[in-house]
Amino acid sequence: MDKKEQLEKLRNRVEGLSISRLPSNTKREFKELADAEFCSDYGMTLKYLVDYHKQNSLLDMVASKTLELEHRFNSMVSAPEQEQEKEVKTLLNGRKIETKVDKEEKKK
Repeated sequence: MDKKEQLEKLRNRVEGLSISRLPSNTKREFKELADAEFCSDYGMTLKYLVDYHKQNSLLDMVASKTLELEHRFNSMVSAPEQEQEKEVKTLLNGRKIETKVDKEEKKK
């Protein structure tokens, strides 16, 4: 196999990625991260950033669900404190209806 064939094989194996309109600060920070952590391997740096983003998205979702469950739990725990009493009212036609009244409203 001559050099031309080897070079052609290498070109076919390598996939390129071109990013345009990249802010200069972001480009500088990306290169600094790649140099410091990944020996200037931009592919691994990009993979790290994507994985980091996925992990943070998952953590945000878990945190959101945890807050929702905490809110539900707190409302369930505080519900007995706001006990409601039943008040029976008799209408003019003799029919009786029960209504729920908060203890706090009854005091007023």
